[in-house]
Amino acid sequence: MENLIINNLTKGYFKKKALNNFSYSFKKGMVYGLIGPNGSGKTTLMKTIYGLVKPTSGNLSINNNKISFKTRKNIAFMPTEDIFMSSLTVSKVLNFYSDTFEDFSLKKAHKILENMKLPLDEKIETFSTGMRMRLKVTLCLK
Repeated sequence: MENLIINNLTKGYFKKKALNNFSYSFKKGMVYGLIGPNGSGKTTLMKTIYGLVKPTSGNLSINNNKISFKTRKNIAFMPTEDIFMSSLTVSKVLNFYSDTFEDFSLKKAHKILENMKLPLDEKIETFSTGMRMRLKVTLCLK
């Protein structure tokens, strides 16, 4: 069964094409990796799948629904950039996610953070890059 279908996806930035007529079908239950050199369109593809970037042409669907803000609940997206204010503690970030995303489980997040060995009461600005990545993974797995 195919969950994510991409047909003839093109995304251009000014005169440069980050994606050029890309098509692929991703099957449910499989794990995929995007590998390629810098500038090959990996991040653009992920941002387009999540709905953060609008394609120049082509279409994407997940579970037979056109990609939109409504389909985001079916996708876990972990950007490379930091997504939280560094002055917040982990607890405050978790509470924000709990208030914002209806399917976010504080209980599950706390269990994952315990396994990740991340303190709830520390500010994110004190975290190393690896600790920040572990927090982002936790928020994706929620």
